[in-house]
Amino acid sequence: MTNKPEYYADPDDIQQALEFAAEAKDREGAPYLLTFWGQGERKAAEFLKALGLPIEAYKPGGSYSVWCISSTSRKMLKEKIKTYIGNLTLMIDDDASGPDCTKRTMAYVTFQLDGVPPDFLIMYDFGYGYPVSSAHYMFEDGNYSCDDNRSQFIRAKLWEEMVAFNKDAKLEEITFPELECGERIVMTDIEVKLEP
Repeated sequence: MTNKPEYYADPDDIQQALEFAAEAKDREGAPYLLTFWGQGERKAAEFLKALGLPIEAYKPGGSYSVWCISSTSRKMLKEKIKTYIGNLTLMIDDDASGPDCTKRTMAYVTFQLDGVPPDFLIMYDFGYGYPVSSAHYMFEDGNYSCDDNRSQFIRAKLWEEMVAFNKDAKLEEITFPELECGERIVMTDIEVKLEP
């Protein structure tokens, strides 16, 4: 009988991580995800690397995600990290009633400047286990509801398209304005999906 690992984070094979989470679901009734970011991110990453978890390459939404085989192993890992770095700024819990931590939360959002065409469609990956309601909140009333962030999303999308068409494109060629906080960019549609 082989010992099963208690934690899993392999940035080179996210499919294997999801299979690990599915096995945890079979054994425990739910996979357990520990996701964190913010002030303690660097120290927590150092600690997880010391545990032998190659976590640096996959960072959904700028966060780190570690799947745990059981609620007990998740709790133990959480406590070890807290002991090492102090407090964590955010962690996503997953249980039978929580978000599905085997799926990524993807937002597809359509914007217009001053409420007139053209439409600007952006896709935003919140990572694994992010609640759908929280993704809606971020774009409707949260940090992504303001023009400064929305204009950055649109400019990044336009830059991506420009470079795909012309490798010699220059950033100053983006014609969409870089806006201050305000309400000129109107969200005309949002769809949030859980995707593998």
